[in-house]
Amino acid sequence: MPKHEAMTPKAIANKIKSKGLQKLRWYCQMCQKQCRDENGFKCHIMSESHQRQLLLVADNPGRFVGSFSEEFLKGFMDILRRQYGTRRVHCNVVYQEYIRDKDHYHMNATRWSTLTGFVMYLGRQGLCEVEPTPKGWYITYIDRSPEALARQAADAKKVKMDRDDEERTQKMIEDQIVRATALKKVNGDNESDEEGGNYTELIRKDENEKITLSLFGSKTIPPPPPSLPPPPPPLPYPSAVKEHLPMEISNDTDELLEEARPAKIMKIESNDFQEPKLPPPPPPPPPPVAVVKPSVPMNPLKLAELEAKAKKTAKAVKKPSQEEKKKKSLSSLDTVFKLEEERKEKMNRKDYWLHVGIIVKVLNKRLGEDIYKKKGLIEELHDQYTASIRMLDSKEKVKVDQSYLETVIPAIGRTVLIVNGAYRGYKAKLEDVNVDKYCVSVTIEQGPSRGRYVENIAYEDVCKVY
Repeated sequence: MPKHEAMTPKAIANKIKSKGLQKLRWYCQMCQKQCRDENGFKCHIMSESHQRQLLLVADNPGRFVGSFSEEFLKGFMDILRRQYGTRRVHCNVVYQEYIRDKDHYHMNATRWSTLTGFVMYLGRQGLCEVEPTPKGWYITYIDRSPEALARQAADAKKVKMDRDDEERTQKMIEDQIVRATALKKVNGDNESDEEGGNYTELIRKDENEKITLSLFGSKTIPPPPPSLPPPPPPLPYPSAVKEHLPMEISNDTDELLEEARPAKIMKIESNDFQEPKLPPPPPPPPPPVAVVKPSVPMNPLKLAELEAKAKKTAKAVKKPSQEEKKKKSLSSLDTVFKLEEERKEKMNRKDYWLHVGIIVKVLNKRLGEDIYKKKGLIEELHDQYTASIRMLDSKEKVKVDQSYLETVIPAIGRTVLIVNGAYRGYKAKLEDVNVDKYCVSVTIEQGPSRGRYVENIAYEDVCKVY
């Protein structure tokens, strides 16, 4: 039956009827044709074009179903990303928004038969955060775009800078408090605070008594001591006479000097008196020699033996032993190694640890019982935080974020990969496992540090190699 000409009443009526959504049971996804009633749908499936399309789909059904599934996933995720962003939303709300377009891809043509199965697939692939509730499934979009990652890195850097500034300010305040406390102790302010810190309640015995205030505080200023008359000036006494007086008299007070002074001597001209020249002081005595002198007579042979022992002891004290030298050199070498390891730790410590070729354990309950707490091999990294994992038991491949993964510790003697820390990326041999401290000890097998024994590595920093 030919189509009606444009702008005719019948053509306009058909165009008005085709607007909006029609019944899903009368839609052909292979031909992407919507019929308005059951009779039209029956005529369509009997047509020659539908039969040819049916033969093409029968030759390769997987390709068509995969294509429809990809288009459905793309349209659904576009609506979720553009209209809702990273907000938590019910999955049915997003689905109703998606099917408003009459040219959308229907779910019965995809690999998912229900909306619940599709939502669980989004959670397994790490595209959304899925949360089951009594009201239904809620989803939250995970933004992994380069702009979002750059924005997150900038925010983390800003938070770190603010935290460093706060720590620096707090340390400065603590130093000021310590200095003020030390200065307060030196000046004796503690005693003054204790004396002036006792306050009592105001008690007025007489209500009509006047209240007086003092602006000088509670401390009373003691009156100055009474002035004493100045002492009389001492008589002139030459220095030469003072030098020849006895030591006890010359070093005493003026009162003792006046008592020891002869009564007849009143004035001595300094010009007529010549100071005697004193003899030079004797040289200092030589230091004592450490020689054992017995109080009683001793055998000369025994005395010589004691002197030899004393010399030997002095020589042993002066010269350190070879063991002490070796210990000192080893301690210096350990210090160098420790500083180098701290530098590597600061440089290689990251907030992501995923590596290709390691065995991890999945801890996401939403992925199902056949995947939860099961081990898998990381085959591919999509970014620094997301990886594709091939499960060892079911051989199923899932896409999981690193927050839902856990490292696996093998048996002692097996090979592990250091996934984070100072020796990040190096393979090592597991030597010991400390269950109490949740750490292991390994021997490095790669790089310039090959053969080095490293202790106290956390469980999260090592992982089993496939």
